[in-house]
Amino acid sequence: YSSRFDGTNSNEEGIPLKLKMELEFLPKAKLGEVYAQIYGDLDKAESLFIQSNYAPSSTTKNYEFGLDAVRALRARVALFAGDLEKAKNASAFFIDTQLLNKENYWMLWEDQFGSLNKEIIFMTHDLSGTDDAELIDYHEVYETNKVMLSTELINSFSTGDVRKESDFIGPNRIPYKHVIPVNERNSVPDRNLHYKHFRLAEQYLIY
Repeated sequence: YSSRFDGTNSNEEGIPLKLKMELEFLPKAKLGEVYAQIYGDLDKAESLFIQSNYAPSSTTKNYEFGLDAVRALRARVALFAGDLEKAKNASAFFIDTQLLNKENYWMLWEDQFGSLNKEIIFMTHDLSGTDDAELIDYHEVYETNKVMLSTELINSFSTGDVRKESDFIGPNRIPYKHVIPVNERNSVPDRNLHYKHFRLAEQYLIY
């Protein structure tokens, strides 16, 4: 843990930078050095992706940390660091991409690779059938900790809000981030564990 980097406190203590395999004691690096390393890694990754013409296939792109994921992460890091110009430049790669409309909003959960679904930039692969499932099952985490949406928040959504129609949220209910409910497209509930790390909507907000 360290102080938040805001561009003016480069000389404050940050976190140790582990750049080699040796087991030497590592003093804390300065915040400016930490963020320089982060940006440097992202710049190098972007350059390698561009030089190699790397393009994940359409069926796996959301599971592979490709060029879009690098740019989305840079935008988020820059926003966190208060570098709004860098954040805007990174998120600008996404702002001409079409968001899902109300009629197709269900695709965000139920059609991960549909041609109309451009909202998912990077997500974790479905871990439902693995030993790691319990670690990433956020619904169970919500349930264990009794996390509920407040009535005030629910009432702030308009009557026709698609998020209420899709049965993912409701008063005094655990928010279903990974459960596809029974509806006209699904006869039984389907719990998947795709965790969406970067979404198009976030990039619009950052921009």
